[in-house]
Amino acid sequence: MRVLWNGVPMLGRPTGVGRYSRMLLKNLLTRAEVQELAVFDGVSVRAAEEFDEALSSPRQQNGVDRLRRFARSGFPGMRALARRLVKSRFQALVRSRNWDLYHEPNFVPLALTGRQCVTVYDASFWRYPQFAPRDRTKWLLTALPLVLADPHTVVFTISEFSRQELREFCPSLANRPITVASPGVDTTEFSPLIPEEQLARVRAKYGLPGQFALFLGTLEPRKNLRNLLDAFAQLPSSLQEEYPLVVAGMRGWKLDSFHERLRSLEGCGKTRVVGYVEQGDIAPLMRSASVFCFPSWYEGFGLPPLEAAATGTAVLCSDIPALREALGNACIYCEPASVESISQALERLLSDSALREQLCQAGPARANLFTWEQCAERTISGYRAAA
Repeated sequence: MRVLWNGVPMLGRPTGVGRYSRMLLKNLLTRAEVQELAVFDGVSVRAAEEFDEALSSPRQQNGVDRLRRFARSGFPGMRALARRLVKSRFQALVRSRNWDLYHEPNFVPLALTGRQCVTVYDASFWRYPQFAPRDRTKWLLTALPLVLADPHTVVFTISEFSRQELREFCPSLANRPITVASPGVDTTEFSPLIPEEQLARVRAKYGLPGQFALFLGTLEPRKNLRNLLDAFAQLPSSLQEEYPLVVAGMRGWKLDSFHERLRSLEGCGKTRVVGYVEQGDIAPLMRSASVFCFPSWYEGFGLPPLEAAATGTAVLCSDIPALREALGNACIYCEPASVESISQALERLLSDSALREQLCQAGPARANLFTWEQCAERTISGYRAAA
């Protein structure tokens, strides 16, 4: 089987789609069923092994990040123009090659005719269109239904919840198979056994105290950071001082919905904003936290809280279906719409060391149920159906 991937979503600083895609790609490289695996990098088509090695280059990451910030700038149509240029380059490069299969890991394929697979992580742009940039929502609502309506397109998603969501919003999928390839947890990286020197290095690098509550995610409205900040502000002052809230993650969009509240708490010394966290620092940062907070409005799966649980850190999550599917009984839940519910759950976790210890034991066991090997196996089964 000769498979071509679109690697553009993996370029630059990795967030959810990029991390999922890269880990899956690494595991597909070990599978005998895939005789050739190549990746389009926006400029050329190269072997997957070479592409994966290049992803580690800081120069490559910084260059792509600058281009993405420019594409997200205020110039009308800039993002759409960037997509057209990438599609044009892609089609010119692959027109002369015959691939058994093309895999698009980021919703909408680059218009290659023939057998293709697409990964659709969630239906957030249908369910909560107000949470995403307007141009991206418009593009997905226009382009994706046409892709999914093609009976020759094999569809992947990352949870049973997302499979049900896609069938609800896209009737053309009602009687067609959708392969669930849930992400895995790399338990060699996300583990309670991270050496103390690594924890100390990360605490020093980001200027962190010995105890803190942690939020980690793209800073955008869907993550419900505004309600988390309001909930944290309702905690007793003693807990706020003992466990300051550390906010980590890449700047996203629509920051005005919570930026003022964030600056206010930061100015009082109760919240610390550390920005984007390099991949190698994520696991030690999670392990260093006393509590990991993830009160998101909507998720397709919920890998960050599961990774935090894998490190033995107590986790607080929204009571939504995807997070229930991922975390099970390895966290405590709150109602994302209720500031009081979030605050009460957070106060309970910070005040009850026995409960935190109970969750610390449950988290790694839960994370062991999700592996990248399983994700690759389910992806291969989808490839067989497509081929």
